[in-house]
Amino acid sequence: ESAAIGTSSRIQRTMVALPCSPGMAGAIYDGSTEEAAMPYRNINPTEAKALLDGREGWISIEVRTEGESNQGHAAGACNIPVAVGHPPQMTMNPEFLAVVKANFKKGQKLLVRWAAGGRSSKACEILVNAGYTDLDNMMGGLMGSRDPMGRVEKGWAALGFPTETTAAAGKSYEALRRNV
Repeated sequence: ESAAIGTSSRIQRTMVALPCSPGMAGAIYDGSTEEAAMPYRNINPTEAKALLDGREGWISIEVRTEGESNQGHAAGACNIPVAVGHPPQMTMNPEFLAVVKANFKKGQKLLVRWAAGGRSSKACEILVNAGYTDLDNMMGGLMGSRDPMGRVEKGWAALGFPTETTAAAGKSYEALRRNV
């Protein structure tokens, strides 16, 4: 389970308790302002767009179901659902990690996204536990969300960033599964 441990004006860092780290179980944030290395960052859509537009080679992974992704997703995103089924009867996708591993190296810079940020956080936790180290979770997702005070935070589409309803060649879940 994730717990927010600190917030800067730009980035909320997240700590994930790893089952293989018994010494970390029960670790708490002590209030220090020193930034520690965290498994992944929570970023907003504007920061995500800057990463994707940059020259560092970030890859966008949409973790919604194929049906949800086909209703609209960030242009150029790869679709690998972390859960399958239809809300509220969803289950974890047993192929999620295998499909990610077959298509992306552990050192690849991955931007993980969902409609509002919930499933993408779970996907980041799975990837961290599998040894992926360069992950960002886009909060607010495609549609936007509300902050803890109830204020609307615009998502990717509401900010006017490019979207599409058909996955680019080789980026659909069907195509990425073939590499397993």
